[in-house]
Amino acid sequence: GFAMCAWLYGVLTKSPMFATDSGNYVRLIVVLIMCCFVISLIVSLWSFINERKRVLVQLAKINSIDSLTGLFNSRGFGAVAMKIISTSPEERRQAIVAFEVVSFRNYNEIYGFEAGDALIKTIAAIAKKHAKTDDVLARAYSHHFIWLVNGEDDEEIFNTLKDTLKEAR
Repeated sequence: GFAMCAWLYGVLTKSPMFATDSGNYVRLIVVLIMCCFVISLIVSLWSFINERKRVLVQLAKINSIDSLTGLFNSRGFGAVAMKIISTSPEERRQAIVAFEVVSFRNYNEIYGFEAGDALIKTIAAIAKKHAKTDDVLARAYSHHFIWLVNGEDDEEIFNTLKDTLKEAR
């Protein structure tokens, strides 16, 4: 803002519009003050808009990410999975797998909610470990998960799921 005001001062002091016979630059000073005010207003507005964009991106992330596991939630899964499915080549194989932790309520009652949360995190970590970069994982809710598994063929998808289940046991 200051550099812009200094430049503007240099331009305007050379302008005959602001000079008087006595060298009085009162109008010039008023214009400079107004210009500095406008420039600082523009800079403030620019900062406000950038901050608002940053907050909106964070809110969108919060809206689509499960806070416990870091996986997508069902809303985030739907948006990302639709993009991947619609842009994927036809010969690419895909499967949507839904799975849940069996008897999770009983597990929580016996071992407590902290242990239940740890179990959910462990399952998410195992699934992440076996997921490919173009797979989409989500914790839909509670102890229910969704996984868009991609592969070159059905056998690759089957082996990915088999290896994940083997480790999860």
